[in-house]
Amino acid sequence: MPCVAKRLIVIRHAKSSWKNSKVDDAERPLNKRGRRDGPRMANFLVDQGLKPDRLLVSDAVRARATADFLIDAFALAEGEIDYE
Repeated sequence: MPCVAKRLIVIRHAKSSWKNSKVDDAERPLNKRGRRDGPRMANFLVDQGLKPDRLLVSDAVRARATADFLIDAFALAEGEIDYE
């Protein structure tokens, strides 16, 4: 049986906002820089040919927002994304 190499790409969420210190950690949104740089990073991965087979995404607001950039850039289908 042929050996198929697997690749794991770990991506941290884009820059999040600390504007409101009373917001629960999981509810922190992306800040302006994160909203700007998230699509840039997604496009960089596209340019590198690093299309994921599956995204495993935290259910934190900032992680889901970052994942949305990847989902759009790679045109991922609903079945290729798992939220944990």
